[in-house]
Amino acid sequence: MSDIHVEEVLAVVTQQLSEVSLITTRQENQRIYIKVLYAGGQLEFTVNRSTPLLKLKKVFCNRLGLELKLMRFILRGNPGNQSQPIDDNDTVNSLNMQNFAVISAKIIQ
Repeated sequence: MSDIHVEEVLAVVTQQLSEVSLITTRQENQRIYIKVLYAGGQLEFTVNRSTPLLKLKKVFCNRLGLELKLMRFILRGNPGNQSQPIDDNDTVNSLNMQNFAVISAKIIQ
């Protein structure tokens, strides 16, 4: 194999790896749709995969005039079909949430 051919192959492989890296980065930054159900109805949000879900929780409470400290948010139908409480630092990625995920919002009694 000549040096020129090796350099051409390396250039093509390097370019392909760059493209794969760019696609991966786009997927990680992709936004997903989340539906939050509550006793009075539902609200829909578009959320960045890396944004802490605390932001979604605050916006939800502000829109409905509720106090965040009185609310509990639970991810429904997570892999394994289990419900999971959502912590303030959780993100879409950390919870492996899929597009059109459903969260239940309940007032703590």
